[in-house]
Amino acid sequence: MKSAIFFICTLILLLSACSGNSLAPKNNNISVDSQPSMSSVYIMGEMVGTTPITIDSNRVFPAVYLPQDEHDYGHVTLKHAGCADKKIRVSPRMISDGLMVSLDCSVKEEVMVEGAAEKSVKRRLIQLQSLKDEGLISDQEYQEIRSRILKSL
Repeated sequence: MKSAIFFICTLILLLSACSGNSLAPKNNNISVDSQPSMSSVYIMGEMVGTTPITIDSNRVFPAVYLPQDEHDYGHVTLKHAGCADKKIRVSPRMISDGLMVSLDCSVKEEVMVEGAAEKSVKRRLIQLQSLKDEGLISDQEYQEIRSRILKSL
């Protein structure tokens, strides 16, 4: 009788030890969505797709990676044309709850407008230099126009 009780208790302990998380299916997926959608998703510096996407957390937390990729370990980076890139450190809660990222699209638009203005100024200065080199405007006209272009910055 004692051996039967001992056997049953041992069996219960073994089964309870084995029935932990190891038998339950592990969900290591991270759902990633963004506003705006169709944002590019980068893991360890590599594009893996566009939002909405589900990624394996083992890609975000690889067992082996190159030393130069250490700054990307545990992060997801989202990029979208016209928006500022956003790099997010992935937490355990994000693995279970998913990730919804709103990108800041106003910042990059301003930079793009400024960049276009700078290119426009550069192009105008090149055209002006070309007119002077071809003898179509005088040195004095060149200096006056050049000053006006530079003041427009």
